[in-house]
Amino acid sequence: MALELPRDPGAAPIPALAPDDTTVAQVSIAAGNNSAALPSGSIIVEVSAQDYCRMAFGISTVDATAGTRRLVPPGISVYKVPANATHFAVTQVGASTGVFTVTKLI
Repeated sequence: MALELPRDPGAAPIPALAPDDTTVAQVSIAAGNNSAALPSGSIIVEVSAQDYCRMAFGISTVDATAGTRRLVPPGISVYKVPANATHFAVTQVGASTGVFTVTKLI
């Protein structure tokens, strides 16, 4: 049985995003700046945080320790990756710890 995508009012298929489990990057949520390369070709990503943290997209020197960086709550969120970003960085909020995972959506 083929997968049927939902259709819009004009009967065109509505595209859906799905995780590409072969393209996963992971870092620890801890004090300091923990960074990693984004999965190759990432445009839209799913992030999974075990605890509160701050996250930033950027180049290899990206720093998430600035207080103005995006606050990510525990759970799963979806983000559009900025055009020039090749890396992401994470830092803890308070005493939070755990794992932060980025998965490319296709």
